[in-house]
Amino acid sequence: MTSRTTVDGKRLLKRLDDFAKIGGTPAGGVNRQALSVEDRGSRRLLAELALARGFRVFQDPMANLFIRREGLFPQRPPFVIGSHLDSQPTGGRFDGALGTLAAFEVMESLEDAGIETDFPLEVVAWTNEEGSRFAPARWDRWLLPPVPSPGPGPIFAAATERCSSMSWRQH
Repeated sequence: MTSRTTVDGKRLLKRLDDFAKIGGTPAGGVNRQALSVEDRGSRRLLAELALARGFRVFQDPMANLFIRREGLFPQRPPFVIGSHLDSQPTGGRFDGALGTLAAFEVMESLEDAGIETDFPLEVVAWTNEEGSRFAPARWDRWLLPPVPSPGPGPIFAAATERCSSMSWRQH
């Protein structure tokens, strides 16, 4: 049997508006550089939304934020979708946030419709995808071998420590 559902476009557009206020600029864009107060605020908001829905929230040592919805077979590898919440200093309001929030909308729509997946679903908000504050960009690639990395520097270590101290309360 095949189940169908649709995303809630109004909910997604409202979320995009809400997130655009975090680090919003007078020109209508956003300035939400990696691990800044604004980026951490957007991560906190996403985590709060996820926890309110009963999803599991966690982050890895690189401060990539994950939201997990279990599947029928939780031991299976998850299907991971998402993007990032950080931006360039003069970023557009949809850059990164659209991919992350659209992925979260998919997760919520499945939950709303009561559709169970065989595999777990994880939404990810990658850290430093834009690379405007910390070089090089796209630290998510460090998770996948065999990419050599110079490793994070002391400024990044301090910023991830601040982000890691954020409390993601599990339900």
